[in-house]
Amino acid sequence: MEKFIIIWDAGYGESADIIEAESAEEANRAAYEAWREDAESNADYRAKPYSKELARDYDLENDEDDL
Repeated sequence: MEKFIIIWDAGYGESADIIEAESAEEANRAAYEAWREDAESNADYRAKPYSKELARDYDLENDEDDL
């Protein structure tokens, strides 16, 4: 097994770790999994019912005509 430093950035700065892997390909998969875990654990999404006030709050008034 070789040692690798995996580096990933889920949008708030780089993170790194030392791992052992059989190949660079395996190490890259580990880096992807580390990134995915960070990205998923920090996700925030939701849907809200439409209102003109909410559209204004999110600066979407000009987009209303596109629907």
